[in-house]
Amino acid sequence: MSNKPILFTARTDGSAVPAGVPGESGYLSAVSNPPVGASASYINLITKSLDPGVWAVQGLLYINSETSTGLTTISGAISLTSAALDAPPAWVGRSYCAAGTDITAITPVRFLSLSSTTTVYLVARADYSSAGTAAWGVSSMMTWQRIG
Repeated sequence: MSNKPILFTARTDGSAVPAGVPGESGYLSAVSNPPVGASASYINLITKSLDPGVWAVQGLLYINSETSTGLTTISGAISLTSAALDAPPAWVGRSYCAAGTDITAITPVRFLSLSSTTTVYLVARADYSSAGTAAWGVSSMMTWQRIG
């Protein structure tokens, strides 16, 4: 099974939808297994600049628990604020962790109506007592699709 998102296009021949047209879509994965950051603090996993339009944006978080201890939850959101959640209602995806396991969480889809080019962030947070060698995996990703 592919880890690529299922995205709808306006084309019936399977070709890519050109930029600026509803159906334009893409994804980015986190690079270099980013460190988890301080416990209970949000960090930027992925940064993307989106052109004016209406967008549906979603994130997937994957953490390699490695030698961490006390890893209890991972959380993430699509945010317009670097390394932080936007003001409510900021929809957050959260997963609770079993000891010693890798874990994933999916953020809710965030719909954005942008009048100018805007930077969008996939922010993530891990709650733990000791980070050990834990890291966000390169399977963490952000997907986007222009819907208007």
